[in-house]
Amino acid sequence: MSLLSMPVLCSSPIASLPASCLLIAISLGAPQEAAQEAAQELPRVVVPDGERVTMEPRLEDLAFLAGEWTGTDGTSTWKSWYSTPEGGQVLGASKELRGGRVVMIDFEQFFLDGGKLRMTPYPFGNRSVTFTLSDFSLADKRAVFANPEHDFPQQFTYHRTAEDTLLIELEGDMGSGPVKLVIELHTKTRAR
Repeated sequence: MSLLSMPVLCSSPIASLPASCLLIAISLGAPQEAAQEAAQELPRVVVPDGERVTMEPRLEDLAFLAGEWTGTDGTSTWKSWYSTPEGGQVLGASKELRGGRVVMIDFEQFFLDGGKLRMTPYPFGNRSVTFTLSDFSLADKRAVFANPEHDFPQQFTYHRTAEDTLLIELEGDMGSGPVKLVIELHTKTRAR
């Protein structure tokens, strides 16, 4: 009598279905009780309703970025726009204003490459290094892109903390030690 029982994360087609828990126990000639015992000992994957379970990142998961955003940090005003993921890319455009003048512009390109979600920033319109998704939570609407070989930033965190709030954090080393820049943005309708 043999028993094989294991948690399974599928990429397709079952993974696109909403689930509160996905555990598949396969019993080969074993009594049902033995399969249930084995399944109880395995870690369970719990997924909030409405989310999918998958091993591969999906560009569509970054849809929480979409919209027009604005915010201030005391000395600067930030205006940002992020597209939806249609067409295989999410594009972003931002500008920083100080004293009524643009002091910085940045473009961002989010895309899939080799099965990995990546982001390339274009500060002042110039291509920088590419960052790879290193941490992600669909439930928290939070994505972290990292490139530890880069000086500043080494990490970009995008976190939709509320329906009308997007935090963007840039972290890295500027030569004098660790630096963290936090930009709090709000939807255009709230900012008015």
